[in-house]
Amino acid sequence: MQVNEALDALSAHLDLNRDLPKSNTLKRLGGNPTPPATHELYLWSDGAAKVPPETSHALVQGEFTLTVELVRRLQSRGITCLAATSKRDVEEGSAGRRVATFTFVRFRAYPEPQMA
Repeated sequence: MQVNEALDALSAHLDLNRDLPKSNTLKRLGGNPTPPATHELYLWSDGAAKVPPETSHALVQGEFTLTVELVRRLQSRGITCLAATSKRDVEEGSAGRRVATFTFVRFRAYPEPQMA
């Protein structure tokens, strides 16, 4: 039920310009983000935020059905949605222990929806 309520709140924000509830926060990426990503959306964090009107790109990853719906809604607003890709290196250690190291490779844009 929480996922559906979060989607309804995000939809009302994107479609009707209503405020996001305090449990939904859109935060500017800190440090030196790799362009064009500028913001991250936290669905169950503290604080309130709006999708800034200058937002052109968003990094969208997480639970599959929520990600699909969020990408669909953001793209309908003209926002390019990206996923981060990585390379996984696995080293076999002693006693069957494996250590995986993930290295950022690039951002990949979600495909734009195709109209049938």
